[in-house]
Amino acid sequence: MKSITHLIFCLLCLHAHANPQHQGLPIGGMNSLSGAMARAARSLGATIHTETAVEKILVEKGRVTGVRLANGGTISAKIVVSNCDPKRTFLKLLDSSSVPDEVREKIEGLDTECGTIKFIAALHDLPDFSRYLDSDTDPRWLSGVRICPSVAYYQDALDAALAGDLPDRPLLSIQIPTVYDPTVAPPGKHLCTMWVRYYPSRPRAGSWDELREQAGEMIIEEATRWAPNFRDTIIDWCVYTPLDLERRMGLTDGNIHHLHHVEGQVLANRPGYRTAIEGLFLCGAGTHPGGEVSGAPGHNAAHTILREMAHHQP
Repeated sequence: MKSITHLIFCLLCLHAHANPQHQGLPIGGMNSLSGAMARAARSLGATIHTETAVEKILVEKGRVTGVRLANGGTISAKIVVSNCDPKRTFLKLLDSSSVPDEVREKIEGLDTECGTIKFIAALHDLPDFSRYLDSDTDPRWLSGVRICPSVAYYQDALDAALAGDLPDRPLLSIQIPTVYDPTVAPPGKHLCTMWVRYYPSRPRAGSWDELREQAGEMIIEEATRWAPNFRDTIIDWCVYTPLDLERRMGLTDGNIHHLHHVEGQVLANRPGYRTAIEGLFLCGAGTHPGGEVSGAPGHNAAHTILREMAHHQP
């Protein structure tokens, strides 16, 4: 069922790419979207602390009281909203004594096992997918290309990752934003990024620091199978492994969707926005409707919090 669920999800993504009105690319890269959100929040009186990690969510008598920062400071609050994945929130940011046993057991049982690799390359030219396209194809269609030819292809990659191995034929989700937004690369050059699945969170033969280069070469090889000029057009490239994503972004097991989109972890089966700890809410991709840049989990969490605040007003 894991592979079928992911295939359906990917087909939905392909439909969105085939209908440009359903998606958008922020000019200047994804950081410009974060910047716009920050400006909007500050305009409404919010204070934003950056480069200051939250070390602990503080709880007294079953209710949050704020957060403790890695620099030793604290911020008091009646409501804490976590955009971290559920495992990181409950198993690392909260003291074990603050989490009910049944909640801990449920969170520990959530499926995050397979990670994702982020591949980034600077290119001299666009990848050549012409063998699959008509001569009059709009080159902007290359803004999103998914390599997923069959369910067996998915299953093989997933089985390899679950066994602790790198897949021979990794699943490529390719984005080339420069066909719409030339500001993120020098004139005439292109940026290519990929989310690549599936990969073991903990490889059985070597560490991710040892396997990073090999994984990148396998990704380049697979992309070149579909776009023959891909390797030759690369100026430079880098790879962020599942371990890198966990270290840099706090993503448990390098899982970019926080929890897998699989049977038992979609729709109402994802953790709720309101938690068992009074005043603590979740707003990230681990909640419904899951990963990708939709804003829906945050939107739903915000309305849940507003209803909670209205309910407790005197």
